[in-house]
Amino acid sequence: MLKYKADIFIWLIDSKGPWEIPELFLCFKQSDTQNSCGHALGLAHSYDQKALMYPFYQLIQPKDLLPKDDRDGIRALYGANSSNKPTTFASTTSKSTTTKKTTTSKGGKDTKTTTKKPKTTTEQTLSHDRCARYLDAVFGGGPDKWLYTLDYDHVWRYHPDFGRWDSRGIPITEVFQGAEPHMMAGILSPKTKKIYLFKGYRVWRFSSPNSLDSGFPKRLYGSGTPFNPIAALYEKDHIWLLKGGILFKFDEDDLRYEFDPPPLRVEEQFRGVPKNVRTAFTYDRKHYFFTEPDRNVYVYNTITERLEPGYPKPMTTGWFACKEQ
Repeated sequence: MLKYKADIFIWLIDSKGPWEIPELFLCFKQSDTQNSCGHALGLAHSYDQKALMYPFYQLIQPKDLLPKDDRDGIRALYGANSSNKPTTFASTTSKSTTTKKTTTSKGGKDTKTTTKKPKTTTEQTLSHDRCARYLDAVFGGGPDKWLYTLDYDHVWRYHPDFGRWDSRGIPITEVFQGAEPHMMAGILSPKTKKIYLFKGYRVWRFSSPNSLDSGFPKRLYGSGTPFNPIAALYEKDHIWLLKGGILFKFDEDDLRYEFDPPPLRVEEQFRGVPKNVRTAFTYDRKHYFFTEPDRNVYVYNTITERLEPGYPKPMTTGWFACKEQ
């Protein structure tokens, strides 16, 4: 019975664009069944304290948004509804209307011209705005200098030498053959020159963007392995995966997480960076942290081991690929 309800739940949350869940009384009516419902979907416990699958129960109200970590987990397991359309951003223009008003006085008719308050109308929509969106995975720093940003099933590249983005998104399967949509984290290792993409409990390893290494993707193992890491950073000669504000050391040789207590917390390892990080990446010896809900970017210099002066800044205009025009 629970599995049947879970199947309905999958259809409900994926067919509704904003991920509103008024029908969750089917499976999520009681606080003591919400966590079990997640397990029925195949979700493991999460390190994200805001997630429904955090080990301690927390009630999700019927009209709440399902937390992002849980949505990412469900998409990783089941995929997304193919009919879902990408989010659009509307650009608006103002249009003024001029009218004439006729009044009568003792001397005859007077004509008075008035201008009504401008009305705002929508003329067009933008299918993608890299700087206004939280991206699934960001990485770069290879010989080609491209910064790769993955946004669900498309790749958008930025080249710092030319200071511009691709004019259109490229399907992820054309750039990284063998990859899947909605990768959660990515990094180019300065040590091995390999590209790693992470999703769920799996890792994809590429020798170049179009060359998936033999045998990949592979299952990740290790004590405390987190599901769907939100970011990958390169710090102190190691790859670190970020989930729930905790950093996990990743061993490139045997593809294992190394969870050594006490855990490293992002706000303690990188002074000045808050724990509410939504996504992050490493590029040119700097870490870029994007936070929610304030939509700020923090740039941390790994050489000086401190934040760059002037940060945080708005993520829409505060870093090298997204500057104020």
